[in-house]
Amino acid sequence: MKRHDLSRVAFLLSAGVLLFLYGTAVGTYGLFPYSLIRAGRDSLMDTAILARSSLGKPVEFLTSAHHRGNGVTRSTEAAAPGLTFLSGFFDGGNEMRLIRLNGEVVHRWPVKFFDIFPNPTHIPEKDAVPKTDWNATIHGTQLLPDGSVVFNFTGLGAAKVDRCGRVLWRIPRLTHHAVSPASDGGFWIPVRQSQKRRYEFLHSSAADETLLHVSADGVVLSEHSVIEAIYQNELFGLIFPRVSGDIVHLNDVEELMPDMAASFPQFKAGDLLVSMRFPSLVLVMEPATLRIKWYQVGPWLGQHDPDFLKNGRIRVFSNNFDGTLDVGSLGGSTIIDVDAQTREITYRFRGSGDTAVYTHDRGMQETLDNGNVLITETRRGRVVEITPDGKIAWEFINRYDDSNVAMMAGAVRYPESYFSVERWDCK
Repeated sequence: MKRHDLSRVAFLLSAGVLLFLYGTAVGTYGLFPYSLIRAGRDSLMDTAILARSSLGKPVEFLTSAHHRGNGVTRSTEAAAPGLTFLSGFFDGGNEMRLIRLNGEVVHRWPVKFFDIFPNPTHIPEKDAVPKTDWNATIHGTQLLPDGSVVFNFTGLGAAKVDRCGRVLWRIPRLTHHAVSPASDGGFWIPVRQSQKRRYEFLHSSAADETLLHVSADGVVLSEHSVIEAIYQNELFGLIFPRVSGDIVHLNDVEELMPDMAASFPQFKAGDLLVSMRFPSLVLVMEPATLRIKWYQVGPWLGQHDPDFLKNGRIRVFSNNFDGTLDVGSLGGSTIIDVDAQTREITYRFRGSGDTAVYTHDRGMQETLDNGNVLITETRRGRVVEITPDGKIAWEFINRYDDSNVAMMAGAVRYPESYFSVERWDCK
């Protein structure tokens, strides 16, 4: 090979390496033309979604069916008694439903984003405003004894509606993922916002995530930054090298209630259990001081919905997302219990066959009074109740058509005695 040919090859290789390194930096640090690429991608996705939605397909809510049946497909004597509160996509729109174990619908709360936020000027990026009501999803609910519901349109705002769907209050912020009860009768709700402070190790595009403490009547009482908590506790390694964009992906918060505090002597009532998906991080922090009292990364992966248990354990829904939309190499999603003092793994549920669960994002778990676990398999449109010995006690499939199921945002089981409602109709 001639010398000028070698020089040309060396130049091309060097240029390729430089382009690769700069491309990596664009994605990591948000350098030019990151914003243009992202805008173009989002525009193409929006165009595709609108085109398919115009044909009558709510594509953001649908996935290929993995399970047979429609509605309640199994209901055994092993199921925990009560009413099941479902949130997801039903009959062509976002809706919450309260059903009996046999599938009978007790009450419905259909909601539309633009009915509740007709002028969503609180959404700073124009491209983030939903194009239609089919581009907004429910994510995070709290059903109250009088039949009212506090809920999120994920990343778009929170609201409270009464039993008959009338709006009682709104929070025009970028709320998402969860609505959890506070001991004072209010709520804890995650919210995303731009950084109030530019930390030296973060790019300006890095999103801050904060915890809103909201009163029962919808007033924001306080706000607590999880980025600030990580910074104050000098736990930079928990998020580095993710220094731009969605660096923590806050997805749940739960307050340690006074009646359970004795089970966790290392914490105190009012401390918050917080989940961050991307570092696979679960922590406990004191909201007033931002002091982090406990944290652990894994063995869960991309987890959601950690809960305090009465036995001093913390139970976590581990999505186990390995980059694939099917089960992948990790064998599906799992439920994991960790002892908050010893860090010993004391319980791990991994189903097989009909009991196997997998959702690459979202997902919920609830420990029921009889020891069963109610699992929301969001992307597969299923809610399944599993007994301690690993059998199915109850199952619900949110069928859309012969080939598809509609997304299930969440499921919670309530005893009938929880409600103060005498009549569920709204005549």
